[in-house]
Amino acid sequence: MSRGPSLTSFLESLLPNPTIAVMILRNSKLFKSPLQINQKPHPVHTDPEGLNGDLALPPSAHPVLFARQLIQLALCLRHSDSEASKQLQVHLNESVTSAASRYFDAACGYVLSHDELICSLEGLQTLMLQGRYYITIGDHRKAWVIHRRASSIASTMGIPLLAQTMGGHADSVWFQLVYSDRFLSLMLGLPFAITEDYLERTDCKNNSTPAQRLEQVHVLAAGRIIARNMRMQRRDMPCEMPWTSHDELTETRDIDQELKKATRLLPSNWWLGSGLNHATQEGEVLESTGRLLVQMHQHYLLVLLHQPYLIQRLCSGIHVDGLQISSESTYSTLAAASASREMISHYLQFRGYHRSPSSRATDDKCFLACITLLFAHLDGHRQSIMNVLEHQRCHDIGIIERVICFMKDLSVLNENPLAATRSQTLSELLKAEASAADGLPYYFWIGDEINASGARDAENTLYDIQILVPYCGNLHISRHARHNPRAEVARYDFFALSNIAPDLINSPVGLTAAEENFLTIDEPSFEETY
Repeated sequence: MSRGPSLTSFLESLLPNPTIAVMILRNSKLFKSPLQINQKPHPVHTDPEGLNGDLALPPSAHPVLFARQLIQLALCLRHSDSEASKQLQVHLNESVTSAASRYFDAACGYVLSHDELICSLEGLQTLMLQGRYYITIGDHRKAWVIHRRASSIASTMGIPLLAQTMGGHADSVWFQLVYSDRFLSLMLGLPFAITEDYLERTDCKNNSTPAQRLEQVHVLAAGRIIARNMRMQRRDMPCEMPWTSHDELTETRDIDQELKKATRLLPSNWWLGSGLNHATQEGEVLESTGRLLVQMHQHYLLVLLHQPYLIQRLCSGIHVDGLQISSESTYSTLAAASASREMISHYLQFRGYHRSPSSRATDDKCFLACITLLFAHLDGHRQSIMNVLEHQRCHDIGIIERVICFMKDLSVLNENPLAATRSQTLSELLKAEASAADGLPYYFWIGDEINASGARDAENTLYDIQILVPYCGNLHISRHARHNPRAEVARYDFFALSNIAPDLINSPVGLTAAEENFLTIDEPSFEETY
């Protein structure tokens, strides 16, 4: 099919009639769940009224505008609740899932797969919507690839320079690309694509609200955490753990301080409950949701910042009767536990209102916070009567049990099998934590092997739990010690080791072979993908 008037006519023919389109938009929960607070004077911001105005596209409109409209409708269908879906199915003569896939496939196959049709700010926005669709259906890795493609196209168009010098719409689009790239990379344990931190060289304070500046700090902190984690991940050290050097410890302290200072950008009452459950107007819902998401990202970044040190502590077997516990290790454990607790509490507020599939990325972040909090308690039980976390154990177990109930409900409501798997993993971790609280020892190590002792004993007691932790690898939690002579090295305090022999720890640059292979995968054609 040619890419002239015939293509626009074809795309226009795929759109539902305006009455049904408005019904799809009105019944969607999409607009009540923003990705982040709008950043710039010309924010890329979707709302039902704006979309209604865009429905009447002229026949001469660029194909990417029709593609954007198709993907917006597909997203709205994916975020419709069960009652709305039943009504829409009657008007569409097919299921909402089938209609969403048909709209999405057409937009991607006929427009977004051709670079020459998307080399514009509108094209980049549409690519980001394509990435959001993949996030909605739970395919974060494909969303990451889409954003990586979008950032490459934006770079060839000179968008970074325009964002820095001209601001406006280009700055808004570029910020959203950087923002999505950093947080998707954090969730997947991958390197970020956009290495240029234009925010460090641009004074945005005069044109930004305090909440927007907080998000800018989050983007910078996310990039620094990823860079640190990638260096830690590449180290060829014993027990395949991300051991740290003195420089990385200093970097961690500095990021921690920057996140502390960032909280002072807003008044103390801004950090209280969002009031989401009491919001009645669309504007109030959007504002409360945006605030809650930013608050969660603050705590999520703190969890990721300190989690590697907590995991190293677990795998090192540090306890009060053995080697001396470093103050840095203790600080990271308590900071990770506190941030995880806050992240989970905010998530319960958020998910208590938003039940749509659009929040699967938030589910991922909450799951990470839950396992981190349980890791902290598993470590705390090694401290016997010196376990300070014991005072908050009942509260922490209670909120994690609520998360499990949420995930079970959502796995049925949104046909999300991953939520069911994660609820089972958290239930197994809760059993392990309860056993550790009763005095049973547990062992931890990073590796790909499965415990040879088997998964369960005669009483169906869990022996081995395996959890994939971003940037760290597969963490094993077992009642049986790992028989590996190299593991003995892990008994040394990793902070002390980095201080004693910093010259032994190198910082190689470049991607690993696996990363290079991943990044060289060609963008599949329409027929191959769909």
